[in-house]
Amino acid sequence: MDAGFKKRLHQPWFGGGVGALLATLTGLALFWFPFGKGLRDWSFDLPFLFRPEAKINDVVIIYLDEKSYRQLNQDPASFDRGLHAQLVNRLKQAGVKLIVFDILFIDDSGPITAADQEFARAIQNQGRVVLGAQFYQDTHLGYNSATVWPPIDLFRNVAAGWGLALVNRDTDFAARIQYPGTGQVPSLAWKAAEISGAEVTQRPETRLRERWLNYYSSAPFPAISYCDVISGKQLPADISLKDKVVFVGSGEVAGYSGQEKEQFRSPWTWLTGYFPCGVEIHALTFANLVRQDWMTRLPDGLQTMLFIFAGILLGYGLSCYRPVAATGLAAAAAVIVTTLAIIMADRFHVWMSWMIIVAIQIPIGLSWAYLFSSVKSYVQTQVLETSLALYLSPESVKQILRQPDLLKPGAELKTVSILFSDIAGFSKISERMITEDLVKLMNAYYETAIGCVHETRGTVMNLIGDAIFAIWNAPQEQPDHQYRACKAAILLNRALIRFEEASWHLPLYTRVGLHTGAVCVGNIGSSTHFDYTAIGESVNLASRLEGLNKQLGTNILATREIQKSSEGKIVSRLAGYFKFKGFNQVVEVHEMVGLPEEEQATAEWRKTFITGLSRFMHKEFDEARAAFTKVLELRPNDGPSKFYLEQIRQFAIHPPNAEWMGEIDLTEK
Repeated sequence: MDAGFKKRLHQPWFGGGVGALLATLTGLALFWFPFGKGLRDWSFDLPFLFRPEAKINDVVIIYLDEKSYRQLNQDPASFDRGLHAQLVNRLKQAGVKLIVFDILFIDDSGPITAADQEFARAIQNQGRVVLGAQFYQDTHLGYNSATVWPPIDLFRNVAAGWGLALVNRDTDFAARIQYPGTGQVPSLAWKAAEISGAEVTQRPETRLRERWLNYYSSAPFPAISYCDVISGKQLPADISLKDKVVFVGSGEVAGYSGQEKEQFRSPWTWLTGYFPCGVEIHALTFANLVRQDWMTRLPDGLQTMLFIFAGILLGYGLSCYRPVAATGLAAAAAVIVTTLAIIMADRFHVWMSWMIIVAIQIPIGLSWAYLFSSVKSYVQTQVLETSLALYLSPESVKQILRQPDLLKPGAELKTVSILFSDIAGFSKISERMITEDLVKLMNAYYETAIGCVHETRGTVMNLIGDAIFAIWNAPQEQPDHQYRACKAAILLNRALIRFEEASWHLPLYTRVGLHTGAVCVGNIGSSTHFDYTAIGESVNLASRLEGLNKQLGTNILATREIQKSSEGKIVSRLAGYFKFKGFNQVVEVHEMVGLPEEEQATAEWRKTFITGLSRFMHKEFDEARAAFTKVLELRPNDGPSKFYLEQIRQFAIHPPNAEWMGEIDLTEK
């Protein structure tokens, strides 16, 4: 993966910028282009479902329904207008304030009948009747033609007014925008509101302004069947006609007098399956105008700014959080936006295309947050895996990758077992080899040495020149970490002997220091630079032990803290007590000799050495000298015996003080 891309992944602007761009552009596209209309429509419809339902009692609807046609023995195509006259008269007697007919009386092809005359007299006597007119607009061969068919003169001349009985039908058959009429002729609802004295109609220049229907409930108006009024049937107790505005129009029938039946989708239709008829939409428009509580759409420019703001906030903000937190924030954002949309619609009668934010911009922001987090985690895992492969065995790497917190900078105090190794005389070896051969030698050496650490599940902390620094019990817990470290040292010693014999002519003696103690271990770096290491006095002590090998002529030295846990598992001998520079305490040091199979072969010289060391510590130097000399007979190149013989020779010249208890003081060396 491109290094530049990895770097950009850690830049806050990258993930947030891409998320903000996706959420913003998608939101704007859905707002401005036709494919987003469904979400815009839902934005208008849904808030009505969450509002308290309201009843409008000053408007009553009389349905010319199937029941009325059947009981009155009428055909929708030739309805007796004398019955309309009876209806108007009865409504006048009931004290209605205004009668609005959503029924067309536009056919003047036949002669005027007695029923027509009777209906005209009823309209005139009532004095406040509004009639519907038809409007037809056609576009053909590039020419627009618009025709208005008003009520016939007989009725129009006696009516209080007339208006266009049309409803704006949306592409999904819903009624959302109020129909205001044409430039010259108002709508039926506007004319009825004007005659009722509605304040909004006193500003006729505002009639064509965009207004949206404010639905009060799924059935806000009291309703009566046409035939029940004609027959004089007693009305329900909760319905009164006095001082009411009555709208008369088609109910749910196959057709009705003078006009093809129309029904429209309302916000509740998908729940109830009921499609309001045209007369209900006219009555709703009238009620909105009289109450001046129609819905207003937030201006396009302001909505555009909101979508840009939401896109940036959601796309950028959610990408800054982990998936679980981002999901919670996204859910909270959806609830907040939905709540605000409902409050705006209910209290302020304002709506906007908020579903674009809830259904698209929030999911896009959240999806990008998940995707970006996954890509970032994958890249971080690759970085971590590459880094850990330098330190850990393949099996350990897989386990550690389940701990993403390792990437975070910081350290913890932990007890670990520490191994420090170095190649004896490496500077002389490097002087004898050309650079290319030295590189090959070191690569082969490290492959062998690191393999021994990984075999015991150790963690290689650092490679410094020819030195190896490794620990156990971190980052994974290892109850037997002391034994693992000691075993790794033995394996390393054996492997390098075979390595030297098989591949190289120069000696590669490796000296190892082992210690168990508390260190600060962790990522001593940053989130973009992984440097898992350990620091502390215990590390320094292991390093001192590694250096002590040179003086004692040994390969592996360990403190009592780490050696005691491997007794019976790894053969060792006490090498003495030493005081190191920078440390106040005297350290008990052991030499790690080998695995259990070597115990028998080394038992005699180890026992003799312990005898000599005991005599040495008791200042019995003659007995100590004899014991160390015997060790050299059994093991001619035993470095510790030679070291103590030299110490005895020095003490003959400069005897130790009275408080001396056998320790070797290295602080002056």
